[in-house]
Amino acid sequence: MDAEIALIGERLHKRFDEICTEMTNTIASQVDFLDEPELLNMLAASVEGNVDTIVTMLRNSIPFERVRPDTAAVEYAYRLAQRGVPSDALRRAYHLGSETVRTFVFAEIQALESPPEKKLYVQHHLDGFMHRYVDWITQEILAAHAEETRRRLEDSASATSSLVRQVLDGQPVAATEFEAHAHYRLGRTHRAAVVWVDRANPGVDCTPELSAFTSRVAHAFNRAAPRLFTAVDRGMAWVWFGVGWGERPDATRLTAALDELPGSRIAFGSTEEGARGFRRSHDQAEAATRVALAAKDSAPRTMFYGEPGVAITSVLVSEMPATQAWIADQLRGLAEDSENAARLRETLGCFLANESSYTRTAAEMNLHRNTVRYRVEKAIELRGKPLASAPTDLAMALQVCEILGLAALRRGEHSD
Repeated sequence: MDAEIALIGERLHKRFDEICTEMTNTIASQVDFLDEPELLNMLAASVEGNVDTIVTMLRNSIPFERVRPDTAAVEYAYRLAQRGVPSDALRRAYHLGSETVRTFVFAEIQALESPPEKKLYVQHHLDGFMHRYVDWITQEILAAHAEETRRRLEDSASATSSLVRQVLDGQPVAATEFEAHAHYRLGRTHRAAVVWVDRANPGVDCTPELSAFTSRVAHAFNRAAPRLFTAVDRGMAWVWFGVGWGERPDATRLTAALDELPGSRIAFGSTEEGARGFRRSHDQAEAATRVALAAKDSAPRTMFYGEPGVAITSVLVSEMPATQAWIADQLRGLAEDSENAARLRETLGCFLANESSYTRTAAEMNLHRNTVRYRVEKAIELRGKPLASAPTDLAMALQVCEILGLAALRRGEHSD
């Protein structure tokens, strides 16, 4: 059987370019993050190194204990880690790559001038060989990726973190120095964010998972947005994304990123420019975070500072007892913790936002006009005040209540 395996190795060697091209194209087209133009040459070099190792082992019967990972493959793992690409992308790339090799191997086995039972033994042997190769190489490559990820995070936690703090404190920092250490340009347009894991175990460091999460978020923008990541503690981090003015992440991709890390939350600032914008967007992200933390379970997994009511709510949550008292005074009977009261609050808020138009409110809420009229009348009745009584305060109270959910209501208390 050794002769047949060596022959297959020779034939694969002759198809080397064909195998590498197909494998590179398959990986680039099917694995997230690996189709970036500046990394395609490194991907191709990594593929060539792995295929060369496989073919050489088959042609010369080289045992695994004498093989070392190809330099280009290891370097590619380092480059991906430096860009924050999650290790899952590498793992999937190797599995897809092995399937490509298996396809070529199967074709060459079929072409052997050997009895069918011998071909079966050869197929069984080479399947085992490929399984062992992928198991061995992924351990080596993922270890290199993990080592570089740790180093990168340590760098971020030291020099980069210090520079970030200086910029946030308004101290002068040279743009060239900042970019050299942080690998992020201070003069661009930023959208800052705070990321955290809800109810994170304080004994577990979630920093690597949060870093991988923000890498996925970066790819949720129209292009792979440059990012700066710095850990605050074991369960929270600050991030800045280099984006276009007003650019928001794709909602579907953002949701997918959140689903990848259970308990993950993210609060965004607005898009702002330069060093001043770096600070301003971060302050906004922090403000949105305060709102999300105050709302607790009622908060969505994503919060944007620029969404209606979030900015003013971020100020009000600093004095929650006073805010709850103000909402109770404005809403009165509408401040009850019940499904009916919540439905009436939603309808009344939409009604006021639509300039007291029953028709527009019905269209927006997909309700019959008479249903809207009935709910508005019931809301006014429960509140015990006419709509003309401080309508601006009422609209604001309803909006704050919508954002904070049950956290805005005083439990067990009723206004007069």
